[in-house]
Amino acid sequence: SEILSKFGYDEMRGDGVATMLGIFTSFSDPTAQLENYPNGKPQLRATIEASVFWDPRDPAQSRTDESTWAWTENPIVALLGWVLDPDGFAIPYARIEGNLAEWTAAMDVCDEPVLSIDEGGYVARYRCAGTWQLTDKPKDVASRLLSTCDGRFWQKRDGTLGVAVGRFRAPTVTIAD
Repeated sequence: SEILSKFGYDEMRGDGVATMLGIFTSFSDPTAQLENYPNGKPQLRATIEASVFWDPRDPAQSRTDESTWAWTENPIVALLGWVLDPDGFAIPYARIEGNLAEWTAAMDVCDEPVLSIDEGGYVARYRCAGTWQLTDKPKDVASRLLSTCDGRFWQKRDGTLGVAVGRFRAPTVTIAD
């Protein structure tokens, strides 16, 4: 109703697009403005579960059916989505498919429980949240995602893409004095 009153018609719905409406008052009276907003004009900020990605570990999800994808905080699931996305690296799935077990193992490391929460559940080893713009360089977006999990990915000799995340591994060799 607020949008309808401002624009005069209801075709401003934006189905499928995240939308926020903020109504701020007291901007015509400077005294009330300073009283209500001592830090200046308010800015809308929100934490939302916006992007969905294909998680190959979930049998209910289909790589080719975006309606089955789910929101995630797993940085490697997000990286896989970014690598395959036409707005990201646009790398063909065939270059991932041969190493999918490596990718899912890295996803599993990210999801390892490291801290129990009093309300139930746990905090995962690695989580990510953030934004990028379509004008950002794909390598910069990938770098930001990988920085959240001490990760790296690279092209292997056969042209496929490998991935690894940070994890303590007990040494297999000890070098004496």
